Amino acid sequence: MFLVPERDRPGVQATIALQAKRIAPTGYRRFAEGPPWVRVTHTRSAPHRGPVYSLEVPGSHTVAVSGGFICKNCFPKDVSALKQLAGNSGYHFQLLTAVIEVNELQKRRTIGKLLKHLGTLAGKEIALLGVSFKPDTDDVREATSLVLAARLQGEGARVRVYDPIASENARGMLGGAEICESALDALDGADAAVLVTEWPEFRELDWSGEVKRRMKTAVLVDGRNFLADAGLEQAGFAYEGVGR
Repeated sequence: MFLVPERDRPGVQATIALQAKRIAPTGYRRFAEGPPWVRVTHTRSAPHRGPVYSLEVPGSHTVAVSGGFICKNCFPKDVSALKQLAGNSGYHFQLLTAVIEVNELQKRRTIGKLLKHLGTLAGKEIALLGVSFKPDTDDVREATSLVLAARLQGEGARVRVYDPIASENARGMLGGAEICESALDALDGADAAVLVTEWPEFRELDWSGEVKRRMKTAVLVDGRNFLADAGLEQAGFAYEGVGR
């Protein structure tokens, strides 16, 4: 709302409240059989100069925007799709190209942070905590973990992964990575760990005690800044967050 001029805010809020009453869940569920889908009943191109409203439908894990468009909030896929739509209309969307490049750069930086502390990845044991692209789902589409697992193995590392529910979905996409039954199994003897998905159970681990004793080297690259306030540096970890 801070982007909307003060004089226009009452009208925007009233429109959002009205849209919220009209929107109903589409039936999409994270663990439903088969892929979710929405049938397109009509298409129309028209100029639009007003604001675009977006509401997340409670319980449906979808986002509905003004005009009836419904999407699942999956950042890489949606940005790529928007860039493609712009290209189909003859417009080179430089901003979106840069966004995609920056998002990919973060994955390469993870490798760089590991090299900073380990010197080499050849022969190193690396634990990946989390496989799904976000917590509370087993969806591995566009998951960072798949890219990291491939690149780590390409550098000669031995990779062990753990995810509460998504590991099996990714089994055929992880190359020679070992799938573990628990986070502690993945961390046991690891030269470093990478937190990929911010599952709540990772916050509950005894990082300064059992985890540190199990790991060969106390190195953690936190791709979500999920444990930034957990005092890991004070506990003796080499902690690397994002933008830190």
